[in-house]
Amino acid sequence: MPEYDHMAELGLSPDKQLLCCNTGFVTRTNVTRGLCERYIRDGGRLYDALCRYETVTTYSLSREDGIGSVARAVVPFLRAGGLTDEDAYRFSGENVKLMDGAAEAVDYLWSQLPSFMATDCYEHEVLALAEATGLPLASVTCCALSFDKVQVDRKDAKALREMADAITKLRLSDELYSVTDSRYLTPEDSKLVDTVDGMLLETVPGMGFADDLRHVPAMSASEKAYALLEIIRKNAIGMDDTVAIGTGNSDYQALDLVRDSSGLAISYNGDEYAVRGSNVAVLGDSPITVAVLANEFYNGGIESVFSMVRNWSREYLQTHACADRNLMDRFLEKYPKGLPRVRLVTPKTVSRIVSESAEYRRKVYDPRRV
Repeated sequence: MPEYDHMAELGLSPDKQLLCCNTGFVTRTNVTRGLCERYIRDGGRLYDALCRYETVTTYSLSREDGIGSVARAVVPFLRAGGLTDEDAYRFSGENVKLMDGAAEAVDYLWSQLPSFMATDCYEHEVLALAEATGLPLASVTCCALSFDKVQVDRKDAKALREMADAITKLRLSDELYSVTDSRYLTPEDSKLVDTVDGMLLETVPGMGFADDLRHVPAMSASEKAYALLEIIRKNAIGMDDTVAIGTGNSDYQALDLVRDSSGLAISYNGDEYAVRGSNVAVLGDSPITVAVLANEFYNGGIESVFSMVRNWSREYLQTHACADRNLMDRFLEKYPKGLPRVRLVTPKTVSRIVSESAEYRRKVYDPRRV
């Protein structure tokens, strides 16, 4: 990282800022799901079921009284399986896998403009990520907690294991509930919502560890949006001068706020919700593409980015009068045979890009693989 602020050296104040996620953008593995697989019987299935529950309740039912976030919801189950802080630190250090070029992209973005990360990852993973990339910890909002402080006794541990077994036995629907077209829930989703509501919203709050769990922060879609609003308040930089980068459903609200304010909202190998919240979609194997777009936004604004995307080709980028030719040359050198796909997201193109991004996402990011 730079040892000085080059903007301050020039007597200038930054007029753009950036907020990004972690999983799928900087890291290619889902460490939280990996912890569930390691410490909970059929834990990967439990994690997937709670992700499904969170998506359905947030975007189809428009509820704010759910589990907060999956990372928060699985904490007692992980403790019942014996996870400690030491275990979480060690597992994170061994299993954080970066996207190709992620360390370079983080270094570049954080040196160019005020940059922040809002992630539902545990702080144990964030510490491993900071060690691998040089990411400044002060710029990260995450699920900060101590597993050791959540005390689960034998009786509650047994009950939690029974709850986990009941949830993992449920069938999971693959029905898409578009953020623009809410419909009645499928029978599978209705049963999932009723089951998780009864267990996590009614039974768990009465257990002995409930007071310990109340101090565990959530980092849901709403909290990520609040994090965005907070950095806007602190930096006095408008939404229209903000870059937001997201990959999944919990990033939708922040992306949507930035897009609707004429800022740069980038879906990076995003799911349906991330794409629908964005105005630019990137399908690529390295976040250096985002660095190129962010640099264009920093120096030319949103219309300059749109122009670049409309003309996205090697011939155009080779002669384009960009502010950082060195970055552009490194980018072009990295992709001698074909550029990553970059698309403008509009009402006419969004459905096609949702399908295209979902297909590409499976190639570069597998949340089940740690």
